[in-house]
Amino acid sequence: MSEHPGWHPPESDLFLHLEGELDTGVSKRVVEHLAHCWECRVCLQELQRGIANFIEYRHDAVAHDLPAPHSTIHDLRRRFPVSEPNLSFPQSLFSGIHLRPAPVTSMLSILLVLVLLTTYILRPPSLTAAELFRNVSRASEAPVPASLVRAQRVSLRHGTRTLYRDIVHGLAATSSLPEEQWASVLAGLPVDARDPLNPAVFQRWHGAQQNPQNRISEANGFVTLTTTIPALQASLIVRRADWHTVAERFEQPGVPPVEIREVAFELRKRTPAVTAHAAPVPTVPILIPSVRIEPPVEKDFELAEIRLREILHLTGADRNEVPTVTRAKDRLHLEAVAESEARREELLTAFGTLPEVDVKIAIAGEATSPQSSKPPVKVPPAYGTTPPLAKAFWDEMGGMEPANNYLDMLRGSWFRTLSPAHALLRLADRYPESSAKRLDPAAQVHLNALALEYKHEISKELANYLQQTDQPLDAMLQREDLPGAAEPDTPDACPGWQAGASQVLTELQTLQTSMRRLFLVDYADTQLQLSSAALLNDASQARSRLREQLRCFAQPTNGKK
Repeated sequence: MSEHPGWHPPESDLFLHLEGELDTGVSKRVVEHLAHCWECRVCLQELQRGIANFIEYRHDAVAHDLPAPHSTIHDLRRRFPVSEPNLSFPQSLFSGIHLRPAPVTSMLSILLVLVLLTTYILRPPSLTAAELFRNVSRASEAPVPASLVRAQRVSLRHGTRTLYRDIVHGLAATSSLPEEQWASVLAGLPVDARDPLNPAVFQRWHGAQQNPQNRISEANGFVTLTTTIPALQASLIVRRADWHTVAERFEQPGVPPVEIREVAFELRKRTPAVTAHAAPVPTVPILIPSVRIEPPVEKDFELAEIRLREILHLTGADRNEVPTVTRAKDRLHLEAVAESEARREELLTAFGTLPEVDVKIAIAGEATSPQSSKPPVKVPPAYGTTPPLAKAFWDEMGGMEPANNYLDMLRGSWFRTLSPAHALLRLADRYPESSAKRLDPAAQVHLNALALEYKHEISKELANYLQQTDQPLDAMLQREDLPGAAEPDTPDACPGWQAGASQVLTELQTLQTSMRRLFLVDYADTQLQLSSAALLNDASQARSRLREQLRCFAQPTNGKK
């Protein structure tokens, strides 16, 4: 982002953003800021709440008392005669004002601003800092079953850098000491680097401050305590339903904010092998849900691999590096090729949070061994095709150059859709429906959540890609006097995401190949005689099936209906 570290939009800009009256550049900056700032999102929610309060007040307390639309001040004086000398102070104050539409609108606008400014005065927060800490402490004292330990994945965001680590609470482990990167970022902040989201540390720091400025806000099921002291603003975010700490944020002048978030939390089977001399990780107070299924020990390895694939997705390695994941006895092996040393270090840091994984990442250009020979030069296909509708397409788009620009844009949109579709297919190949059903319930939850992330990304890119194909495809169908693919009266039942992944890739290839061969010279190993009718029919049918799959991906369920 282009803004200075620690910058926040003023409330006036947030209000104008709600009204849609900000300049385009400023509005974009505010939207980008809201995407990662809890504090401003909560402030925006409070503004919306203030507007709702005003509308409710205006409806309940003002609207019923207003005169009919055609009434005038003379009607009011006739209905409620009052002699001038006996006017009360408020009446005398406004006696010279003649009500007209414009002044009434201005008065209502002023009243709205006053309501917004006094929201916290009229409706103070229902919680105090002491009550918040008391609720969090009470919830965190719930005992943990002796057979389980608490496992937590935490992300640390500082500027453009994001670090991840897994923490197992209550066991001696090699990760009992904080990594140097974490310790350097968190230096001087009220955070225990070994246990970054421990609310007790935040509470002790808060109690040691002299006259801190506290603000408590609630939005979307979360409670945020923001404490401001000279040179530091610290926020603690907890989930209202169970008072579980989910995030902390720290802002200091002149440096990027530090944001710590809980990415995942689970109860894991306790494993017995720990060394006697290792320093124990402090037990962290975390609320334990009332019902948990204890996964069998032999199924824990399945969950470890799925968690590895989650990190591949979070880091973008599932698309950029396309690594290979294999198993050998009780270990996972990850091999990939990174484009630079910096990228390799970033990936090693992310995957280093998983103790069950052996990681091998080479640098591009260094991946081949000295003994390996150069890859053979691939000879392009010898036969070129004749695009049947190239000239008609140029006429439709306004010339050859606009047509080529459009096809370049379409190819880029296709690649952006293809990337997550390939990633989902690789996940489906690794976990077909029959195998996924045999996974431990906890592993199934993680697997389906990861598949859902891919489906959301595919849906976004696919909707854009299909929209871009509509204009030329519909125009060519009309020109050739061909009907488009008919939409089914009764949509078919949606398959599981594993089958959906394969269908999306197949239809994407069909649609893009048909569009390319209609308008551009293509090459093949054998001579092809292309028919505009056949290619248009293939493209139309593929587009229809992709629209149906887009509908299925938008549904919340994963299985068949």
